[in-house]
Amino acid sequence: IFVSSPYHMRRVNLMARRVFDPEIHEMAYVPTANDPPHTPWFLSWRDIRWVSAEWGKILWFLAYAPFV
Repeated sequence: IFVSSPYHMRRVNLMARRVFDPEIHEMAYVPTANDPPHTPWFLSWRDIRWVSAEWGKILWFLAYAPFV
């Protein structure tokens, strides 16, 4: 079970699938209950910045992943 902020779930999924073979391991991704409720991300500038930063991190992960 992987627990993180709802905004981190895509990146956590990418990393976990790289480390653990999904054919062998059963994985569950659960957003933390401590994160305050969010309005749709595109209605808040704070959330737009957060989601944009997460996509930047995902792109960086995908760019350097072939070299490690």
